[in-house]
Amino acid sequence: MIAWRIPLLSRFRRVTPRLPPRSGPSINLFANLETDWILNTIAEAIVRESTVPYNPVHHPEWERLKREPPFRDAAANLFIHYALYRDYLRRNAPGADIVFFTHFWPMSSVPAAAEAERLEVLATLRQARLIVSMSSHWKRRLVDWGIPEGKISVQVVGSDASKFTPGARPASERPVAGMVSSFKDNKNSAFIRDLVLHHVGLDWVLLGRNWERSTLLDDLAAARNFRYLDMSKTDFGRWPEIYRGFDLFVSPSTTEGGPVPLLEAMLTGVWPIATDTGHASDVIRPGESGFLFPPNDLEAFGLRLQESLSLFKERSEAVRRSALPWSWERFGRGMDALIANNILLDSPTEKT
Repeated sequence: MIAWRIPLLSRFRRVTPRLPPRSGPSINLFANLETDWILNTIAEAIVRESTVPYNPVHHPEWERLKREPPFRDAAANLFIHYALYRDYLRRNAPGADIVFFTHFWPMSSVPAAAEAERLEVLATLRQARLIVSMSSHWKRRLVDWGIPEGKISVQVVGSDASKFTPGARPASERPVAGMVSSFKDNKNSAFIRDLVLHHVGLDWVLLGRNWERSTLLDDLAAARNFRYLDMSKTDFGRWPEIYRGFDLFVSPSTTEGGPVPLLEAMLTGVWPIATDTGHASDVIRPGESGFLFPPNDLEAFGLRLQESLSLFKERSEAVRRSALPWSWERFGRGMDALIANNILLDSPTEKT
């Protein structure tokens, strides 16, 4: 199995799925709930708001034993990542299967191998009864790649408006641009470097993890307008305070499933400038609560930055209002209704 797990600063207390009653429908949940996996946040929100019990299926256990997983007969199977579904299909026939899709980023940099990965993912997704996309952006991409539109539903994830609240900004001589990111290839380290070095009129803060594995910190060691905060040494409870120190939130990734930090920053009233990927176009109202720009486009970012510098101080309330609808409760209840209407009642897939 491809190693999709990454460290998680848990946004929730760990949730134990309810065991099902002896009668009535239940759902098998394929997710590593006892490990630090970022998608557990999503699984926990689904379980917490569900009206149907979930049976936990711990994928590494049955993969290691090379046998059938210890799951019960259930009305449906929910896979929190398509890699889990791919492994399941190696020994099981498809059925009432729901697969969560965040985004696609090839593990290989070799074009032929990357294309083979993409085709394998698409072949896997075609076997599912229902695909849940985290964003309209990725639904469009999947449709362009040949997945039937009718089997894809968009469910944008959420954040906690009671935790991420506006507050007084610390005094600073220059605008502060914040970024929140764990190092991976799609996080675009070269572009981040260019942003910091090109826009010296901003003070840049990167709240991140594992960036010592890249050249970024060395490249910016002499940059007086750059500061790095290591996530592993920063309690998650401090994140709202850190966001309140930002005037702008910049999300420069090449591709995203979320990102959840975009919503967290917006809830604290921070004006976002984000690449048009993931759920950015679902949650940002351009010109009203932030701006979008194409990935890897330094010139386009500069234009959006100039517009933002005249807007961010007066638009804090509008930014928060734009993010308020995207709560974890709304997401969990949306998933519950989607599964009830499309799987448990065996009705046609809802289109979004």
